[in-house]
Amino acid sequence: MNPIEPPDERDDGATTPTIVEGFSFEDLRDELDVRDLSNIREFLDRVDAESRRSGVGEPTQLAALGPFRDLVEIGRGGMGVIYRARDPETGDEVAVKVPAPGLTPLPGARRMFDKEAQAVGRLDHPAIVPHRRLVADGGRYLIVSDFCDGPDLERWLQARKAPVPAREAARIIRELAGAVAHAHERGVLHRDVKPSNVLLPGATETSDARSLSPRLTDFGLAKLMDDGLAPIQAATATGLVMGSPPYMAPEQASGRRQQVDRRTDVYGLGAVLYELLTLRPPFRGDTPAETLGMVMVDEPVPVRVLRPGIPRSLEAIVLQCLEKSPDRRYPTVDALRDDLEAFLAGRRVQARRPGPAERLRRWARRRPRSAALAASTPAVALILAAGVAAWTVALSRGRDRADQYVYVSRLQLALRAYDDGQLVRAQPILRGLIPRAGERDRREFAWYHLWRHCRREARMVLGDDADFDFDFDHLALSPDGSKLAGGGDVGMMIHDLDRESTDWLAPTSGMFVASVPVFSADGSRVAFQTIDAEEKPDRLRAVEVRRVADGALLGRREISDGRHIYTVGFLDDGRLNVIVHAATATEPYAAECLRWSDRGILADAAPPARFPALCANAANGLRSLALDADHRLGVYDAASGAFTPLRDGPTADLAVCTFSDDGGRVVVTHGPDGKALLYDARDGRLLRRFPAIGEPAVQVALQPGGEAIVVRTASQAVRLIDPGRGLDVRIFEPSSEPGVETKNVRFTPDGRGFFVHRSEFRGADHIEVRSAEDGRRLGETPARYKALTGPWAIRPGPRPELIYALGRHAWRWEWSRTVAPGPDDVLKAHNDETWAVVFSADGSLLATASNNDRERATIRLRTPDGRLVREWEDVDSTASDLAFAPDASWIATAHLCEERALRIRPTRGDGEVVSVELPDGEWARGVDVAPDRPVVYVGGDRGTILAWDIDLRRVAWRIMPPPERRAPKTRDRIHDLVVAPDGGRLAVVDDRGIVRSLDARTGSVAASYEGRSPMLAAAYSPDGNVIAAGDQEGRIHILDAETARLLQIIPGDDCDLRSLAFSPDGRTLAAAGLGRVVRLWDPFTGEELLSLAGHEAQINSLGFSPDGETLASADHSGIVRFWRAPRLAAR
Repeated sequence: MNPIEPPDERDDGATTPTIVEGFSFEDLRDELDVRDLSNIREFLDRVDAESRRSGVGEPTQLAALGPFRDLVEIGRGGMGVIYRARDPETGDEVAVKVPAPGLTPLPGARRMFDKEAQAVGRLDHPAIVPHRRLVADGGRYLIVSDFCDGPDLERWLQARKAPVPAREAARIIRELAGAVAHAHERGVLHRDVKPSNVLLPGATETSDARSLSPRLTDFGLAKLMDDGLAPIQAATATGLVMGSPPYMAPEQASGRRQQVDRRTDVYGLGAVLYELLTLRPPFRGDTPAETLGMVMVDEPVPVRVLRPGIPRSLEAIVLQCLEKSPDRRYPTVDALRDDLEAFLAGRRVQARRPGPAERLRRWARRRPRSAALAASTPAVALILAAGVAAWTVALSRGRDRADQYVYVSRLQLALRAYDDGQLVRAQPILRGLIPRAGERDRREFAWYHLWRHCRREARMVLGDDADFDFDFDHLALSPDGSKLAGGGDVGMMIHDLDRESTDWLAPTSGMFVASVPVFSADGSRVAFQTIDAEEKPDRLRAVEVRRVADGALLGRREISDGRHIYTVGFLDDGRLNVIVHAATATEPYAAECLRWSDRGILADAAPPARFPALCANAANGLRSLALDADHRLGVYDAASGAFTPLRDGPTADLAVCTFSDDGGRVVVTHGPDGKALLYDARDGRLLRRFPAIGEPAVQVALQPGGEAIVVRTASQAVRLIDPGRGLDVRIFEPSSEPGVETKNVRFTPDGRGFFVHRSEFRGADHIEVRSAEDGRRLGETPARYKALTGPWAIRPGPRPELIYALGRHAWRWEWSRTVAPGPDDVLKAHNDETWAVVFSADGSLLATASNNDRERATIRLRTPDGRLVREWEDVDSTASDLAFAPDASWIATAHLCEERALRIRPTRGDGEVVSVELPDGEWARGVDVAPDRPVVYVGGDRGTILAWDIDLRRVAWRIMPPPERRAPKTRDRIHDLVVAPDGGRLAVVDDRGIVRSLDARTGSVAASYEGRSPMLAAAYSPDGNVIAAGDQEGRIHILDAETARLLQIIPGDDCDLRSLAFSPDGRTLAAAGLGRVVRLWDPFTGEELLSLAGHEAQINSLGFSPDGETLASADHSGIVRFWRAPRLAAR
């Protein structure tokens, strides 16, 4: 039975109690009198009270109980106690279930235990805890079952504290579905499927999900079906609710026992799957009664709301299991199991999410009076329709806001993972935010920027949001490096590395493992082995050939005589070279080279070549190092059929042997002291003798274009040896520490570096890249975590990548970015304080403005990549702000000087510079340009706001404070002004803390808002509906642009905010200032999306490029940083 921990160690609510566990009152109806009913009520009160307690004392030990001795309590519930004991008949450890002390005197207790024993006695399934017998002990009855030495699923989940991967969750439920289907076939309904009733034999609380073998237990609420098909009979007037509230189906929760049938167990399995994926049951209220109400009325929160990366197909399976109406669930557990099999195999599932019509039907079902009223009269229906429409709009807005909060929280979680160096967490989280067809795309600048940085050096090949999980046990690259073939227990997959998408998956449904893939020379075909996943002497093996373009099967041949398929290779004429060896052979293998035609049935194309011992194969499978019948060591060439002996090749004590990547050379090691020889594989010449390594080698990697080798030994030592240069460098010393090992070594294609894997004691697995010149460490993989290391492949190209399997994932590591990161996106724009940075409307130009103390060229034009186009030497003053004309033909600049405070000059040629002075020699602080007409707006140091008509060369309108407020350093000083996107309004902020919205054509005040501290920066949202204003205390005031009404205040920083900028899509608001950090905000929720650090001085200006892919920030030291977020990178 259930070996749970002693009750005193449980947290309150740690396990989910079963209500009225074990028997049905309808069965006792004729046996109960008033006194019996009173006793039962008193007993049930005790059960309810006990189920709420966090502990009931120390677990008991009994010297004897019936025929059992030395019993130790391992579990306790409201209806029974479970002991571990030794079976006197067999000597096995068993679990003995005893009725709770208060239950034994009740009438029908024997019948209750009889029914449980009868139910489990019918069952014989590997995923059900085996029942042994029912034992009578005086007035008590004992149920004896096998003892399981692991935790239950509930305890395991609590210890794990993290959701289960989608594929493993589906596999666990598939196994349990098989058990439940078996019970249904034998006429037994479980009716209490929940995590605490699933045991995990052989597991611990820290076991990986992939190693779990679940077993269903506790049939205390099981019901025997008449002839295996009839539904449960109607309940009596007692109306008892039986089950565990968070996992009960609605028909159980409402007491409608006539509807309890096989589909009730489908619901229970769906509830457990929901909890595996989300770490919470579908419903859980503060009390059992509240939970039951939720079960009957509420809809479960969709899985992808709680965990966005879950595949839609699996979410659809869960939601179909949890349908309120049994008729809308899977009709049988077998149908559920079939859909789980389809999901695991990457096939289309039958489950579908409910559509709008179905959601409306459910609303009507939950609110029948409202629905009836709607149908009563047309007028009422119209009123109700309007109300429902308004309610729907409000609900949609609320849901949208909730979805946005979920998006922001997931983005922040990805940022924390990235900052901690956990790419294995960050990348799947970000990938889970990529919308699917029909979904709203919530990604904005922060997501694209973080996505770029998370994948700059290493990228995950398949994310957790894929429609199938894939363990990369075998890897191969197409000749051009564009396609990756991955083999594992799911099947064979072809992944397009350029498009970052899977072309096809040839599933094996878990019954076979796909391995040793190889591409044809033209990349059009792929061959691989499939092997029976079950370990047995006569395991079936086969070779398949498929078309790379679409996965079509071109040929298949089985090998059923027990021989192993060692490797497969394509000959130039299209034939296959298949190397097999006897299943009982030891290394070196006695082997045969079979040559098959590639024509459907893969028929023999030549007699096989037989070798007494096979030592190594080239990567393409066409050359083999072997001993021939004359016991000569040589190279067999499958293309020509020739065997070339190695000169003076050793034949005894052969150890590891390795071909070069191109198959042209081969290293042979032999003897207990690790002697190593290098040969030409084409003619058998000896090229180099290496000094003895001193111990047997386990792996050797040969340098392309050189004679250096990297050797991995049995003692976990790794050495770089190049006798031509007298080099012998110990990369890793020998180690006997547990968990310290090296699994793989390999040279880079150019031979200038090599890779070495290392697993550290209690540390993470990682791969280092080192210099082949002296062995020094150059860098390591960014994705570093403890996991099993799998195969490697190197993708060629200008920026080659190491593709490696690590745990359940495969990664692409562009190691050159790690070794030489390259220049940051940093520009030294000026030798003095840079006050402004602006992109032109078409994105072709970038302008900066600076102080004039240490800089002659205070205004510079550049291309977006930083190339200087032209500059102006306005050495008489600081250029404080600038703005482009809509067509970028001229530029307006504001200057801190009494003369020529506003200057307008052409960006091309040597045209006239138009200068404008403000009244009384006032300095200009801010400037902007109307988007729809030739008007420039400028704000002054003493509060003047002026509109200048360029064509007419005159003032269009002007606003000035009264004379008494025009003193130097007045609080009327304008800090920023910005024109609305449609040109109709002008937002102005000043030292008084006032935000004014002016009519841009007349200068009249349309609306205003007064803050509590000076306002330093302003920005319009791209749609013109919102004004953002930043103040001296670091707050961002979000205002309605029409009325200047405050919508929200965002705590942007703890000091001056000197610049604000909306991204072109309006989804991101950038803010920066004295804090030297650019912060990205969601203007909708007010949540921080991302912080961009790197500036070493206060930030004065921000500007987005028109395409939204670059944010420029300028600081007080003259630096401009470019924060990139390219859309093309987000496939």
